[in-house]
Amino acid sequence: LLKLSSRRNVAREKVLFVEDQVDFLIEAKKFGIKGVLVDWSYANEKQKRKAIENKIEVIGSKRFKKILALHHYND
Repeated sequence: LLKLSSRRNVAREKVLFVEDQVDFLIEAKKFGIKGVLVDWSYANEKQKRKAIENKIEVIGSKRFKKILALHHYND
């Protein structure tokens, strides 16, 4: 993610990492990359609790669609 944001000339603070494994999000957070845990796929209750403990937002598909629409990624 750091290499990609650098190559694309995007500040890491503007990157949003969407993932279904909380440990990857915790690592990304150490480097200043914001992440959200999606509540589908491999994310189980234990991972959701761990995300909340680490101040990582847990989102569902409706919130995900709103994020996409907000950033025009659905074009």
